[in-house]
Amino acid sequence: MNKQVKIIILMVLSLGFTMHANANQEVYLSISPNLNYHVEVEQHVLRRFGKHIFYRYPIYLVNRQLHEKFQIQIGTPPLIHQTRRGTFIPHFHDIQCFWSPNEKYLIFKLKIFKFLWKTYLVQIGQRKTIDLTPQLEQALIKKMEKNHWHCQDPDIQLLRWFKFNMPIFKITDLYGTSPRNTSAYKISDTILYGIAKNKVLANCFKCNFHESQEKFIIATTPPTPTPTPVTNNSNGS
Repeated sequence: MNKQVKIIILMVLSLGFTMHANANQEVYLSISPNLNYHVEVEQHVLRRFGKHIFYRYPIYLVNRQLHEKFQIQIGTPPLIHQTRRGTFIPHFHDIQCFWSPNEKYLIFKLKIFKFLWKTYLVQIGQRKTIDLTPQLEQALIKKMEKNHWHCQDPDIQLLRWFKFNMPIFKITDLYGTSPRNTSAYKISDTILYGIAKNKVLANCFKCNFHESQEKFIIATTPPTPTPTPVTNNSNGS
């Protein structure tokens, strides 16, 4: 059990939580490595209809030093399992959180349906959440459509941080040449995303670590300015 998981368990126990959370309380989903922030899901009463109570489950990013928080998403099944007693159980494996080295950004994956995940970027200072999924999938989907391949929903994984504001993702998918083709082929795309520019900076199809690293270094290196030649205007003597 790693250190972060132990910290989450201790904090949950110290607040009097079990795996079941009562109404209007919260459960911790992730804590940043330096303990400056955490992600929690809360249970709020949405409305009452007779004996029935309807709840909503906002997901917040909490600044632990300033005691401030802002909503980054809404929790729904399969992440949230609501019991008949009015409590809920979060399925921790249906959300994955990745903090940037300087803790200015959070990338999290959230399971929407059985085989569908969304990838989000949280800019903590701007209190802003962006769905990165369409941008990250775009190049791979275009390649599929161009070749008339039949594919599934791409899988997005955060590989590493190239710089503190430049995450590297790997997008993989299985495809067939026709709907009836029982043979499946694997294709991958490695992507460098620039948070400052809010766009994909470079991508590399079917690249290994060294190939993608070399390409991304070139893509992020400013061009060397061409020196201006010095002209001699004197006629000499």
